[in-house]
Amino acid sequence: MNRNDIYCPITQTNNVNVISKIDTKYIIEKWQNQYSIDVSSEFTGVENIYYCHSTVADFYFFYPIVTGSSKFYQILQEKFNWYYSNEKWEFDKVLSLLNKGDHIFELGCGSGNFLFKCNLNGYISKGIEYNKVAVDSAKGKGLDVELIDLKEFVDKKANVNQYDVVCSFQVLEHVKDPISILINSMLLLRTGGKLIVSVPNRISFLKHKFILFDHPPHHTCRWDVNSLSNLKNIIGAKSISIYYEPLSYDHIWEFVGAYKIKFGKLFFFKIIPKKFKKYLEKYFIDFLVGGGRKLFRGHTIIAVYQK
Repeated sequence: MNRNDIYCPITQTNNVNVISKIDTKYIIEKWQNQYSIDVSSEFTGVENIYYCHSTVADFYFFYPIVTGSSKFYQILQEKFNWYYSNEKWEFDKVLSLLNKGDHIFELGCGSGNFLFKCNLNGYISKGIEYNKVAVDSAKGKGLDVELIDLKEFVDKKANVNQYDVVCSFQVLEHVKDPISILINSMLLLRTGGKLIVSVPNRISFLKHKFILFDHPPHHTCRWDVNSLSNLKNIIGAKSISIYYEPLSYDHIWEFVGAYKIKFGKLFFFKIIPKKFKKYLEKYFIDFLVGGGRKLFRGHTIIAVYQK
């Protein structure tokens, strides 16, 4: 693979450094061994995936861009009951940022858990989703959700400049063309409206361990405060605000495992007796469970762009 043939999906420039190469057979075997899921068809014709960094956008992405099929996401929804979680930190955080009377639009709304919260709090809400099973589930809750592509939704001119808030939760890391999605999302907003996106934070504890879900075909890219901030001018936003999720209870053991990997590479950690390491780990977990986790950043980062 010639580096000059790789273009950043944000800037469409080839100022790109290749960080690593991953054999897709390795990813396919991992999915099969860990979750008994066959993802081989997701990589048809792709032997290697390159993990890249755009120096212009300070953005990390995989090339070629392999996005999961609707069948892949349907399998995940059926296999993991947490996949479309009813409760997320970002749901409550975004609700706290809304104004009375706001009209809400959610891109990639899943089975409608956030929209359901919006309706309970008196907001008028609308969502679109690509997964038919999720759409049917959302409609079963009485929610206004369509099975439609964002571009097609925006092309219906009646939808342009109609919403006070457009949001997406854990969507941008899954898509092939994030800029197109963000620009189209901005078109739906009224002047002064807010575009709110939440994504996994690349520079959280996630960076210290290999996480299968943070690779293709599940994730196409990785975001952090720098890449999110660099989007402001590209999408024509007036301002940006950033919010970090505190470490959640559900992620405590992943957090501890990730830092065991990080510190385990250090010389001083290698010479500490095993019994003392176990004591430190238990003490630290107890500290996190008891509320200390709120002192650490968790999985998710939120960016709020004002039109």
